[in-house]
Amino acid sequence: MESKKIANTPNEKSLQRLLNLIQTIVESDTDDLSELAKKVRLNPLKDFAGANLSSVVWPGADLSGANLVKTNLIAADLTEAVLSGADLSSANLNTAQLSHAILISVNFTSAKLLGTSLKSANLLGANLNTADLSDADLSDANLSNTDLKRANLSRANLRGANLSGAQMHHANLRHANLDKANLYAANLYGVDLSYADLRGANLKDTELGAAIVVNTLFGNNQGLSEGMMADLKRRKAIFKG
Repeated sequence: MESKKIANTPNEKSLQRLLNLIQTIVESDTDDLSELAKKVRLNPLKDFAGANLSSVVWPGADLSGANLVKTNLIAADLTEAVLSGADLSSANLNTAQLSHAILISVNFTSAKLLGTSLKSANLLGANLNTADLSDADLSDANLSNTDLKRANLSRANLRGANLSGAQMHHANLRHANLDKANLYAANLYGVDLSYADLRGANLKDTELGAAIVVNTLFGNNQGLSEGMMADLKRRKAIFKG
């Protein structure tokens, strides 16, 4: 008996639907991604996981609870966007604009945020475990109670940031700017703070056990006792008034 050959041709209905979607986008009179998604019957909260949204311009977008796992958001403009509760694990947000964004309890596990602007963003309770935030701007951001364990924050700007209660075990903060940051009750056990600037930072109840402080700048810090300062100096920290 001869075996029947199955034709390897594209489904005509699927192809026609794709062509219709492309035509709808081309003929649309808006470049607002939310409006475009509605026109082509896509749900931004579910249908953009793994999508290529690099350089998308979407300021103020409400993506609360969205599934954006492994989504490419390189150089995206999400200024003042609301993404509370969203899943951005393993997403690529390198050089994206997220200043003043609401990012409460967002899952950024293993996400790439190199050179990303998160200035004045609210990251309360966010999970940034193993995320790469090197060269990111987190100045004046709210990072209280965040999970930053083993995150890469080398050369990051954390000036004036609120890191109270943050869990930062074994994170990389080499050359980071923590000037006037609030590290009240933060856990920096085993963190690499080499060459970081912590002048004016609030270090009350901060855990600095096993932290590397070679050439780390301290000065005018709240919460450091004479004994703690002497210990940090023995570990090659530098104090400046």
